Amino acid sequence: MTSEQKAAQLLNELLLVMLSLFLVGAFAFEFWYKNSPCALCYMQRLGITCIALGLLFNLFFGIRTSHYAVSLLAILFSSSISVRQILIHLCPSSSPYAFQIFGLQLYTWAFILTCICLFGITCLLLLHEEEEEKVHRIRPLGYIGTLLLLLITLGNVVDSFLQCGIGLCLTR
Repeated sequence: MTSEQKAAQLLNELLLVMLSLFLVGAFAFEFWYKNSPCALCYMQRLGITCIALGLLFNLFFGIRTSHYAVSLLAILFSSSISVRQILIHLCPSSSPYAFQIFGLQLYTWAFILTCICLFGITCLLLLHEEEEEKVHRIRPLGYIGTLLLLLITLGNVVDSFLQCGIGLCLTR
C-alpha cells in the first residue's frame, strides 16, 4: 500500500468516525433534553448516514470514485436540508428549534459538518489514483467507526419508528 493509499484510508476512517460521533451526539442530546427531532432532522441524519455509507464502501470494498460519488450526492442532500432549516429559522417570527451547542443549533452544525465532509472528500479524490487496490485491510479505527455508525443508525430507525410509526411523521 502506497503512502497516498494509507493517507486516504486514514482520512476515510477519520471522516467515518467524525460522522458517527455527530450522529451519536445528536441522538444523545435528543434523549438528554427529551426533545423529539423534527422531520427535517431525520432527513439530515439520513443524509449524514449516507455520507458515511460511501466511506464504508471505500473501507470494505476498496477506494473507488463511485463510492465518493455516493458521499457527494448525500452531501448535496443533507446540506440542502440543513440550509432549508437554517433559512426557516432566520425569520424574525420563528424561534430557534431546540438547544444550542456553542451558540449554534444542531441543524447549523449539520451544515458545517457537510461542508467539512465536502472538503475532506474532495481532498480524498485528489489523492485517489485510478489503480484499483487489491488488498483491503481494515484497521481498528475503521471497525470502530463502522460499529458506531451501525448502532446509531439502528437507534435512529427504532426512535423514528417509535415516534412516527409506519407512515407520515407528524412530530413538530
